[in-house]
Amino acid sequence: MLGWIRRMTPRQLMYAWLGYWTVLGATTLWRPLSVAWRVSRPDAKGSIGANFENTTLNLKMVQEATTVWSASISTTELLLWLSVPPLLMWLAWVALRPRRVGDPALGLVTPAPALGAAHQRVETFGAKRERTPVPITPLP
Repeated sequence: MLGWIRRMTPRQLMYAWLGYWTVLGATTLWRPLSVAWRVSRPDAKGSIGANFENTTLNLKMVQEATTVWSASISTTELLLWLSVPPLLMWLAWVALRPRRVGDPALGLVTPAPALGAAHQRVETFGAKRERTPVPITPLP
């Protein structure tokens, strides 16, 4: 079910984070931005105010002495919305990635073979191999 996470590269994971933040921003800021555009036109007679008090961000838009939009969010809630889903994506990516097998004698780390993959032939160090001599021909 989550096999696509195994095949993700770090770059694709970063793109997934950027996609999440883009969708989050588009869905939560669409309405306030459209109201702000309507309120801030020259003939609208409106105002936009924002303040930050006691770890709460408040935004209020007023048009002709009527509040047309207002919202508030705590900084904790804002930071959780921005950080927890990408963190969960990263944890799933780390947990589902194929394990790596290390060879302590060589100091190399190679990826573990996939299930059902054919075994690769491994040559050992110090094994004698036959070499066919290459004749040296003089230059003319």
